[in-house]
Amino acid sequence: MVKVGDPVPSVELMETSPGTKVDLSKELKGKGLLIGVPAAYSPACSATHIPGYVSHEKTKEAGQVFVISVNDPFV
Repeated sequence: MVKVGDPVPSVELMETSPGTKVDLSKELKGKGLLIGVPAAYSPACSATHIPGYVSHEKTKEAGQVFVISVNDPFV
């Protein structure tokens, strides 16, 4: 479990293209925000979760923002 202030662990995540992997520790430098959602492009996440984070006043202070979903990476 990553907590506020912890360094980002070296974790390979699948990106939207087949075979494209991203090492989170190399991408996220300095301040950042990791947002976990249950499903990419689901109605609940698209209509409620993501807009709520994007419009939150502290998101602008967060630096880089990454949204991570656990379902099929090729959706």
